[in-house]
Amino acid sequence: MPVSFAIFQQIVSLQAFVIIRIKANIKYAVIENLAVIIPDDWQFFFSDVSDSIISFSNDKQKATYRLVTFVAYDEIYRITTNRLDLTTGEIIMLYAYRWEIELFFRCIKRTFNALHLWSHSERGVAIQFYLYLIVYLLMVHFKQNLNQRQESANSTKKVTARHQERHASRTPARGIVTLLGEKLKTFWKMSIHWITCIQNLLLKPLTPDLVVIINAIQ
Repeated sequence: MPVSFAIFQQIVSLQAFVIIRIKANIKYAVIENLAVIIPDDWQFFFSDVSDSIISFSNDKQKATYRLVTFVAYDEIYRITTNRLDLTTGEIIMLYAYRWEIELFFRCIKRTFNALHLWSHSERGVAIQFYLYLIVYLLMVHFKQNLNQRQESANSTKKVTARHQERHASRTPARGIVTLLGEKLKTFWKMSIHWITCIQNLLLKPLTPDLVVIINAIQ
């Protein structure tokens, strides 16, 4: 993303900290190379790790910052920060934790379809976000209950072949969680199409045939 050196200076003047990924074409000069300190087992995931003190060429103030670069999964990362008290590994982890915020807003915009604000006041934005989170948690809870009902029905279905045939019409189809694996039971992401469909189906009684339809949605 573009670097604003004025904002950098403002952050530093407030005795706050910044950590940001910079583009490959930004120009800088290396002032000092620092020792790279990362856990030994990270060597399997990262390569070409470097840590240095730099000065950006276009920064009129010629302030110094720290630059940590590394390669992960064939992608180059360039992380700049004004934190000088942490190890190289801690800087990388700090950026990873910071990225969780980006993932949260991506979920808000894409999964919740919250591309527009209802209000631009601080209280209005907070209320809108709380509403989205409450609805999302209710949807996750609802989906998990359906999954449990499905598992219970599937275990009952295995008793006898005759029993299976008799109750086949009441046995929910495999849901997306069963299809894609146990790890997805945390439901970090959920399709907006799935949420829209659930929204419509909730207006009807939750009959066994609707359970089949809901669990079949992917």
